[in-house]
Amino acid sequence: MKSCCVSWSPPSPDWVKLNVDGSMMPESEAIFVGGVVRGHRKSWMVGFSLNKSMGSILKGLKLVWKAGYRKIIVESGSQVVVAILNQNASLNHPLLNIILACKLLITNE
Repeated sequence: MKSCCVSWSPPSPDWVKLNVDGSMMPESEAIFVGGVVRGHRKSWMVGFSLNKSMGSILKGLKLVWKAGYRKIIVESGSQVVVAILNQNASLNHPLLNIILACKLLITNE
């Protein structure tokens, strides 16, 4: 097993950062995801947990919007979720509504 250092860098003063990550228990296939929103002073602003990945990003984005923030950086430990958000999703994708809602909140100011 290799270990690596992961560091968090704060956003610019007028931005907030939404960090989302999760884990899976292979024996039960349960997926748990949570997120935290922090500002430029590194202080915790709001947090949440769910048992699904894409849904947790949408929930986090909604919390950030409700708090009045529009400049948002989204980070996730799931490369699949990041890839989906950075590409055009298929119209047949089972999470299309959640993906489009996330993209709308990320791109609108």
